[in-house]
Order: sequence, then structure tokens, then C-alpha cells
Amino acid sequence: ILFAASLVKPAAADDRDRCNDAKAGRESRLAACETAIAGRQWSDEMLQALELRATDISTNIDDGITVAAMYLCLLRMLYRRRKGNQRWRTYSRMLLSENMWRAQRYGTSGGLIDFGRGVIVPYEELFEEILELVSEDAEEIGATAELEHGRTILARGTSADRQLSVYESALEGGASPEEALRQV
Repeated sequence: ILFAASLVKPAAADDRDRCNDAKAGRESRLAACETAIAGRQWSDEMLQALELRATDISTNIDDGITVAAMYLCLLRMLYRRRKGNQRWRTYSRMLLSENMWRAQRYGTSGGLIDFGRGVIVPYEELFEEILELVSEDAEEIGATAELEHGRTILARGTSADRQLSVYESALEGGASPEEALRQV
């Protein structure tokens, strides 16, 4: 939510520099960004309600930062397109719900339906398309490295993939379902 204001009024260059200068890991970098951005004065108009819930799901801070960076870049890309009088495609709620179901059911292994092409497209391909769409925005806000971490997530699996693996391994090792859940 802190980053949402930069969609309307980009952070000053010195704020971005302070964020990029933080050298001690991602947690320190995030804290430096929060400090730099929190020190600015924002009007109520700039801080309209945007809620991000997906990043609190990840068990890995780098993954959570990647999701937050993608969210911000997508919002900035949509804002930029609107300011340039460009529309984004709209689809029915039913079609979008189908892809949400596929994501919940299959995770990153099942792919999503590309409604324009009418085919299921692997996540890796969709991720590369999204990176291309938001590359200008990622560069502008300094989130290119965070977005590229998405390739690592796809290669090694999500937090959910790792949790399922621990659970299944525990069951195979003779643990009860309750014991296996505790190991997760």
C-alpha cells in the first residue's frame, strides 16, 4: 500500500536512491523504502484505498516482495495506459473466475486460459509476457530485479508447492495427517 502513491506521483529520485542504496538484504531494503516513502507528504487524493492481500501468503520474503512489486508494476502500467488514452481488455467475470479456479486448483503447473488465443498457456510463457508488459514500469520504479525473481519462483516452486512437498513426505514417512500438518 505504501507503494501505491508512486503510481500517481512518482517518488523523488533521492527516495529511489535511498531505497536502492540499502545494502543489507531485502528486509533492510524494504525498510529503507518504507522510511523514504513514509517521510513524504501525500494528499488524501494520492492515497486512495488499494489493498494487497496476496503477499501475506508467501512463506518467503523474497517471494512476497516479488508479488508486491508485480502488483505495483501492473497498477502503474494500467495507470500509464489510461493516461495515454489506451484501454485494457475486459473479460466477463465468468471467464476470469475460470482462470482463478485453474490457479487455485493447479497452481503454476496448470497454466491459464489465454482468452485471446483460446488456449491454455503455461505460466512460464504468461510470466514472460507480463514482464514485457510491465518492463517500462519496473525500470521506472526500480523493481526489475524483484520481478525477475519470479523466474526463480517458477523454477523452484511456490511456497504452496514446498508446503505440499513437506506434507506428502511426512505422510510417506508414516506421519498421521495431523503430524504432517504440524511439520508444514
